[in-house]
This record gives sequence, C-alpha cells and structure tokens, in this order.
Amino acid sequence: MFVLYKKTVRSVYLVIFFLGAAAFSGNNPDWQTISTLNEITDMTFFEGDLWATTTGGMYIYEPASGSVRQFDNINGLQSIVLRSIVTDDHGQIIVGGDDGVLQAYNPAGESWNFDFSIRGSAIKDMVYRQDTLWLAAGKGLATYVWDGQEYVFLDFFLNFNVLPSKVYCVQLFSGRVWLGTDVGLLSAPADLSENTINNPDLWTMYSRQNGLLDNRVYELQVIDNVLYAGLGSGLALIDHDLNLSIAQNWMKNAAGKFYPATNIIQLNGVTYISNFPNYYSYSPENGPHWINTFQENIEAFAADAGGSLWIGLNGEGLFTPQWQKPLKFDSPNSNKFRYLYKKKDGSVWASSGRPKVYTGKGFYVKNEQSWRNYYFNGGHWQKLNNTVLITEDRFGNLWLPTWGGGMAAIKAGGELVFFANPDTDGELQIESKDSVQTLALKEADVYKDYFASFYSDKVYIVISYVKEGPDGRLWVANYGAIDDRLITAIPYDNSGFINLDKDSWVSFGRLKDGIVSSEGDISCIEFDDFGRVWIGTYSSGLYVLDYNHTLANKADDKLSHYQMQDNLYSNRVYSIAKDKDGLVWIGTAGGLNSFDGLNIYKHVGDPAGKTGPLENQINQIFVDRYNNKWFATTGGVSILRAGKSAWDSEAWLGISTQNSKLVDDNIQSIYVDPNTSEALIGTDNGLSVYRGAFGQIKKDYSALGTGPNPFVIDESGRRFIISKLKINSTVRIFTLNGALVRELSASQKLSDGTLSVDGGRAVWDGRDALGNTVSSGIYLYMVFTEDGQSAAGKIAVIRR
Repeated sequence: MFVLYKKTVRSVYLVIFFLGAAAFSGNNPDWQTISTLNEITDMTFFEGDLWATTTGGMYIYEPASGSVRQFDNINGLQSIVLRSIVTDDHGQIIVGGDDGVLQAYNPAGESWNFDFSIRGSAIKDMVYRQDTLWLAAGKGLATYVWDGQEYVFLDFFLNFNVLPSKVYCVQLFSGRVWLGTDVGLLSAPADLSENTINNPDLWTMYSRQNGLLDNRVYELQVIDNVLYAGLGSGLALIDHDLNLSIAQNWMKNAAGKFYPATNIIQLNGVTYISNFPNYYSYSPENGPHWINTFQENIEAFAADAGGSLWIGLNGEGLFTPQWQKPLKFDSPNSNKFRYLYKKKDGSVWASSGRPKVYTGKGFYVKNEQSWRNYYFNGGHWQKLNNTVLITEDRFGNLWLPTWGGGMAAIKAGGELVFFANPDTDGELQIESKDSVQTLALKEADVYKDYFASFYSDKVYIVISYVKEGPDGRLWVANYGAIDDRLITAIPYDNSGFINLDKDSWVSFGRLKDGIVSSEGDISCIEFDDFGRVWIGTYSSGLYVLDYNHTLANKADDKLSHYQMQDNLYSNRVYSIAKDKDGLVWIGTAGGLNSFDGLNIYKHVGDPAGKTGPLENQINQIFVDRYNNKWFATTGGVSILRAGKSAWDSEAWLGISTQNSKLVDDNIQSIYVDPNTSEALIGTDNGLSVYRGAFGQIKKDYSALGTGPNPFVIDESGRRFIISKLKINSTVRIFTLNGALVRELSASQKLSDGTLSVDGGRAVWDGRDALGNTVSSGIYLYMVFTEDGQSAAGKIAVIRR
C-alpha cells in the first residue's frame, strides 16, 4: 500500500509497502475481469435481497448476512456495463445496458437467457407489466413479450415526430406508455393488442412549447395516482386526465431557476426526490425538506419490504440511512484502463486519461492488499488526473505524464514530485474502500518551468510520452511546447534521478530540427537497434531521428519522414514498438505497418484474426520477453506468434469477446508480465486479466500443470492439457514400453485444425499419429526444448 506521510518544502513523500505480487483471483482459469462495482446505476429487491446493476456488472447484497455475490462476464453476464434492472412475475431478474443486449437471469435454476435484437442500442431504463417489457433504448422505445419460456422481441420505434438524441426513462401510467427524452416527454397508448407503437400519429409530446420547463426528462414515477416527471430543471406532475402542472414549490437556486430532479421514489407515504448528490423528502403541500448530501451523485433509489430506503451512488456504492457510511468494494476508481504497467514488486498501475479527451479519473494502484485510487483536486491540479502513460526507468523512478497537468514522478525512494506550473494550491486524495487521505499540495511542491506550456497558457503543459532510451537518458515529448522543445533527452545524475540542470538537456523541435507537425503533436517514441529515435505524431506520420550517437553535435543529425505516400496506413500514429528481431512495428488509426530497415510494409486487418490484426485501428503494441507481438485493436487483442512471419497463415491469434471472456473488444492497452506471462488488457469497460496459452509461457518447467488426470476420452470432446510450458516446447506421448504414440508441437495440428502446442500450452485430443483414439491405459509424456530442458509425467487414460 502507498501512504503519504511527509511533505517538505519542495516535495511530497510516499512510503510504499508491498508484500508481494498483485493477487488476482477468479473462477475462470484463463480469464478474470476487474471492474468497479461502486458505480451503481439501478437497484431492485427480490425475495428480500438487493440486486444492483453497476458499470462493472451486477451484484446481490443480502441485508441479513451482509454477504455479496458478484456477476460479471466470467460467470454469466454477456456484458457488464449495465443501466437498468427489473423483476418479472416468473422469478426472473432482467438487466440491460450499454450494448443493448437483454439479459434475463433465473435465480432458481441459475440460468441465463439473452436476446440480441436491439444490440447496439443502449438500454437506459425498463419497466415490466403483465408479461411485457418496455425499454427506453437507443433513441427510441422497444418492447418484448413473454412467450411462456422467454422474452421475444416485438417492436422498436424511433420515428417520432420530433426525433430525440437521448432517451432517459420509461413508465406506464393511465393506460399509456411514457418516454422521457432530451426533446421532451412522449406518450402513446400502451394497449399493444389495439395499437402499435410504431404509428407516429399515436404519440403526444409534452415539451417547453406546451408547458414543460425543460425538455430533459430524467425520471418518471407514479406516486398517488400522479405521474411525477423529474426534469433537467423542475418537477412536472401529470394527472389521469393528462393535465400537466409544474411543482412550484420545488427547489430553486438563487437566480430563481428550478433544480433538476433526477430520481423519485415513494415509501411509507413519503416521496423522496434526488437532485444529483442531494436528496429530499417532498410533498405537494409542503415542498422539499433536505435530508442528506453525498460526495457523489445519486443514481438510484430502492425500497425493501420493511419500508427502508436504499440509495445507489455513482462511485460511493450502496447506502441506507441506517448505516454510518456507504458500502464500497475494493476496486479501482473507474472502469477506464487507458494505460497499464506492472512494477517489479508486483503492484499494478493503471491510468484513466486519454490524449485530447478530459475524462481522466486519476490513476489507480493494486497491490497484494487492496486498490488505492489517486485523484487531484484544485484548479489546474485536476489536469493531473488525465494521466496518459505510466513507465518505470532503470533506477526505479516511476513517470506519470499527463495531458494538460505536466508530469508527476515517484522517485525510487518514494518521493513524489511534480513538473508543472500550477497557479493555485491543490490537494491529492488517496482513497480505498475503507479510508480517504488528503494531502495539501502547494505551489512550492513542484519543479516549475522545466517544460513548456501549450502555446500561451502557461499552466497548461502536455507531456504526451516518456521513454528511457538506450543512451541512458529519459526522452520526454512535450506536446505543442511553445519553446519548440518538442522532444528532450535528459541525463541522469548520481542520485539516480534526472539531472535538473537544464543546460545538460538536449532538445529537438520544429524550427531547428525539422520535426514539423500540427501543434507539435508527438504521440509516441521508440528506439531501434541502431539507436535511432522513432517519433510518431497524431497528424504528420512518422519521423526517424538519427543523431549519430552524438547528441551534442547536431551537425551530423539525419531526419527521415514517412507518411501515407510512403506506405503508412495513416498519418495518425498511436504506437511504435521494436521487436527482438529488430523489426519496428507501427500502429496507426488506419492499420498496422512494419519496417525491416529498408521498407515499410502493410499488414491487412482480418475480422477473424487469423491472417492479420482483428481491426485496423491499433491503439498500442507490446512485445513480450519471448518476442510475441501483442496488438491492442478496436476489435480485440491480436497476437503475432514469435518466430513466425506476419504473412504466415499460422502466425496470428485473435482474441475477442466472441471467442473468449475478454470484457470488451475496444482494447486501449496491454501489459504482459515478463515473469508470469500474465497479460493485463485495459479497456474502457474494465480490466481483463488473461492467463491462457500465451499467458502461461514460463522460463522453465518447474510450474508445469497437467490435467485432467485421469483423462476420460468420450463424446464430450474433453482434452488433456499440459500448461505452463517453455516457448517452442515439443511434447511426445509414449506407451509404457516406450512406443511413440503422438508428437505435439507448434507445427502440428489437432483434428479440428487448432495447433497442438501454442504459447505455453499443449493439448492432446487422445489420438495417435494416425488419428485413431488410443486405448485405455497408462501413458508417459515428455516435454522438451532444443536447449535440452525437459520434464516428464504419466497420464491415466480411460476410453469410454
């Protein structure tokens, strides 16, 4: 764990206590999903238990015992970014979320049923009534009906007279269906046996033109035979005669404008209404009465059978007034994993920032004990939340460049320093599930004026990339630097930190060196085997700087420039990586390129992932210690097997949500642990931990795993697996008297066409070299590599 305990005139100290490698657990041997359950989106009660949907899955909370059971994509859910939950009359829990998949769970049989009819149209709200589901989804309204066994899609209506951009909520009232949107409140007859919702003439609209104070309708609830509509400004009431009125006694600000009403519920005759982080009791006669304010917004209300109020918070978890504080789970601060790094001590570091997009929620750290979330507050200190990269140098210093906030660095000894120009004081908040620590940050706590601002805004400093070079210097990309030091090579001093004497720094830029790109928009840096610097940009392709190993002498420098006319797929370069053969791989917005020292080649994308990357946008490239190339694409993870040509038909492996338990297909980042081969895969919907065939490659055979043993061969198609192999292993299977039965290798296939040895895993289908099923008995296996390492064991085979 990381604890801030001391501040000096110029710095902040962090003491780091790590007991060992980060411990991840899961119930699938190849995959685990890490996501936050603290961003609650909706709740309901079923048989006394609270069921909550979140942006990281669903969980059941049992109030009597305090126990929790989690659901994610590993143990049932199709997708985990959920927005709405309802129960029906058939003992089912039905959830919907951002991908538009309707997911129904039967707790009695622990079975799932999925419907993909409106996939791609985010489900924001649902209501169930008499075997019909009504969904506020995408930009319209969808309906499903129960056919006796499952829900069947009926209709999806989008063609309103005024087209909404967003739908927020749905409700049934006075024989009509009501849809809250960003253009007003829409209503139509709800009797589907007599009417069809896809007839635009049946729809009535309430908007600012006919009485609403605000066209944004966030919430709809029926209370005391009146439809309450929570608006972006104000509270509207509709009676059974469809007369609209405005609650004039609802909360107003100092300027006389009504506050929004975001969630509404009634229990024990009391109506509760939220206004983002605040909630009130309310009656039409007496107006609102403030009850409480939370640190985060209220996203959902629910009531249990005993009449107690439960509150779901966006980031703070679950709360009921009987508790002293909300129930939070040990998790990262957000599901956004934009960049990943695993330190030698086993701690996992993740950033939430993205270049040019200000959605960062700081950075998060997972050690053996728990998650710690780090968030900056105060003026331009908040820009430090947009961390875009995390990297460690050879001395153990950790560098965290940001988009707009300069750069933070954690020295090897734990001292936290900043390279920024803040104009106000700020604070750093360190939060876990059990505690919150706050550290005051003063202007004196930073190294000022070391990097230039973006044009005229002195405090707005963008450090887009940092990488230690083979020359032993730290190379820093200062996006849009007003002093034209777009890239700076910084030496280290005797203390193991960078030399703060700027006269020892060497920089390169537009005017003096010819690195001409829009805004100086450098995106990434890499070094090839010749010490040349490869510089990716967001708009002008690729530069290669050869400084001839004489940084101080620019007279012998050579700068090459490559763009689309030179065979690059796109001038927007996202990632560059050199593999162990010396090839340079270039990931762009339009496809994957490679450079062999003479030519730039294109590698065509393949949606099946068998002959090329799954998608053409390559967000990051990672080369593991065994020279497998991992590509983060918008369609999943693509692996180019070590030792194989990119044009080899057996070279590529594609991993997506269609063929694995990957949490999301739009991959932002990948980090492969050099010691365990475990791969951390970051998305905007959570972190996937991969321990499959390429996540099991080992340095020796000491951790060899085998099974099942005994190996039963029957019609189920089960296979015998030998895992945690060295790369390029061969497996031979013998009878007890030494006769060779089968050889498994990276060049041998099983009957279904899959490789018998791939990555760190070998698979035997129980057949001999001729394809015949072997007989029951005891068999021997031996695994070995060309360097002479080997291991052996026995297999008990039962043929049925």
